[in-house]
Formats: sequence, structure tokens, C-alpha cells
Amino acid sequence: RGRGQARQAASPPLDLPVVSSVIYMYGTYMYETGNLAEIDLSTATHKPHASPLSATDWHVLMALVEEDLHGYAIMKAVERDSRGAVSAEIGSLYRILSRLMTDALVDEVAPPADAPTETRGRPRRYYRVTEEGRAALRQEVLRLGDALELARDRRLVPEPSK
Repeated sequence: RGRGQARQAASPPLDLPVVSSVIYMYGTYMYETGNLAEIDLSTATHKPHASPLSATDWHVLMALVEEDLHGYAIMKAVERDSRGAVSAEIGSLYRILSRLMTDALVDEVAPPADAPTETRGRPRRYYRVTEEGRAALRQEVLRLGDALELARDRRLVPEPSK
């Protein structure tokens, strides 16, 4: 290397857990549960999502797609659905929920009629994904689909079995 030549940065190694997470999230939600299955990635046209959802935001919103939940139930659903890869401690979860409410992706709602309204003397707060939250999830599915397609094109992941 001569004087004045910049040292070229080495490419970072491929983060296989991230690739696995993308495949898991995409495959699980699109094929196993049928959630958001109306999206046809082969013909969909979309603008890239301005700010992709974090893994925690994704899992929190996905936990709320099927039913309204309280914080502890959301925390457990995130851990279960991510197979332990994403963990939201209860304190940080409430900060995340607050931000998602500010972004209009989640609303606080009244507890279901048959649900306890208190836990250890404190009110139990329930949350619901909004239509904007569902739209953000759909956009993220499209983004992840594009990422998965690129990974397949680069032979980082196998093609699906037919």
C-alpha cells in the first residue's frame, strides 16, 4: 500500500443468527400461522420502509396482532415467538410500548371483561396493535421478504422446497 492510499475496511462477517431470525420470522408468520398471508411478495410493489422495525418492536406488534395483552403477557409472547432470541425486560418493554403508542402503532385499551384489572394492587394495562401498527408489520414483511430474496440470490440461504 502506497502513501495516501486508504486502507480498505474488511467486510463484516455474516451474522448468521440475524439471517436465521429473518428466515424464522418470515417463514413462521407467512407460512405457518397465515398472518399477513394476503401479501404476495412476487407481485407486491412498495416503497422501502423509512425506518425498519427493530426485532423487539416486530415481536411486540406481532404479539398483539391476535389479541389484546398486558405487559407481562407481551413479554412472554416475545420470548416464546422469538424462541428466546429476543428478550424484553419488563421495564424496557413499557418504554417500548410508550414509544409505539407515541408512534400510533399501539393503543392502550380497557381490559377484557373477564380479565383481572389489577396485579399486586397495581392496575393491569392492556395494549392493542392499531391499523397503523398492522400496516408497519405488513411493510416490514415486505422488507424482510426482499432481504430474504437477496440472501437467496447470494446463496446465503437455501431455496424453499417445492
